[in-house]
Amino acid sequence: MEVGIGRSIYQGFNFLFDDILWPLMIVWLGWKGGLIMSGISLVQCALILVWYQRKGRDWLGVGIMEEAKANGHEAIKNFLTMKTTGFKIPLLLIVKLFSIIPIGFLWIALWLMNKSKTLAFFGLGMIQDPFEVTAYFKGADFSNPNLTKRDWVLFFASWLWTNIYWNGRSWITALLIILGINAVRTG
Repeated sequence: MEVGIGRSIYQGFNFLFDDILWPLMIVWLGWKGGLIMSGISLVQCALILVWYQRKGRDWLGVGIMEEAKANGHEAIKNFLTMKTTGFKIPLLLIVKLFSIIPIGFLWIALWLMNKSKTLAFFGLGMIQDPFEVTAYFKGADFSNPNLTKRDWVLFFASWLWTNIYWNGRSWITALLIILGINAVRTG
């Protein structure tokens, strides 16, 4: 329950920050907007990482990720092959249709995590923030309330990679927003 609530709140915040605010800052301020958002990301993720470690509870679900890494492909296969007959309204079929793209990303992420740590680092950095990338590689070890030098090196490396990716992605999103606005204005 704690993981579900923690992840849901954090993912909601990330959606607003990464997918709404970041591109809008780039539309509004150009490359300066990207730098501002990168700076905010650094501070926000570092504070959450320190808080997460000191709290000593895995509300992020890192332990679940390890289990998913080991058994996730089988669980996905079971979900996709589950029978959809017997429902008056084919609810399971609808859920499956809306789940195809996220399941595809999950399948790729699981493959990357099982293939190599380097691929997992870059793959996770494309879908998660530096806090989550660091937490995943650190694992759910809360024996020491302080972060190690290795944790901080990993955090800054993931911050650099994720911000290169997110700024590039946000530039493309900003360009599409500007093109859409121009298309509406010119009718």
